[in-house]
Amino acid sequence: MKFFKKIFLIIVAFLVTISLSTLFISCPPKPTEEIIEKTIEEVTTKEATEEPTTTKEETTEVTKEVTTIEETTITEEIEETIIESAEEEIEEETTKEIIQDLYVGEILVAENFCEFTIHSVENYEAKSESEFLQPEEGFRLIAVDVEVKNISNEVQVYSDLNYEAQDSNGYVYGFGLHHHESKEPRFGAGYISSGQTRRGWVTVEVKEDAEIVAIIAQPFFIESPPVTIKLHKPLKP
Repeated sequence: MKFFKKIFLIIVAFLVTISLSTLFISCPPKPTEEIIEKTIEEVTTKEATEEPTTTKEETTEVTKEVTTIEETTITEEIEETIIESAEEEIEEETTKEIIQDLYVGEILVAENFCEFTIHSVENYEAKSESEFLQPEEGFRLIAVDVEVKNISNEVQVYSDLNYEAQDSNGYVYGFGLHHHESKEPRFGAGYISSGQTRRGWVTVEVKEDAEIVAIIAQPFFIESPPVTIKLHKPLKP
């Protein structure tokens, strides 16, 4: 009886062993190589979905473009500087530049051309009793103290006909054709040699109630453009 019981236990143990072996064989663990391959595949997929990084060649191309733009900008700035410098030199060399905001008492220097000054502007009353030398009715006389020096290398022409008075309303009064007395010493007209200076009074006839605010002058006849010389305060009757 004990013998059969022992045989039964051996058979049961054998069957259990066979069952476990079959189960293990039917569900084997995944090999290490398969795990490694899967990991490599996931990494490759991730890299493919990410934005590609800039290559060395692309970086070099961008650098070249930036350098070209910078060089072009620098070249344009240099060209503009040269043009501005040339224009300034032309303005400095010209002897016919119109000077703005020049006032009585200030010296206008036109290089290689002239030095010009209006020293003062004042009302003037004719001393002669002759009606022929008096201003027209409704007008009065003003006198302008003018000095001009020829610093050019050529003989120049000067004239008191080149001076006008401007009032606060914008009207301009010239030397005029009407003959009237002039304050002495008169500026007059004539030729002035290189290095010489002429100074005298230019007498202009203006309206009796005009407030004179500026003198418009051409230091040398025809050769120079008009220059406006402002009075520090209006000259009233």
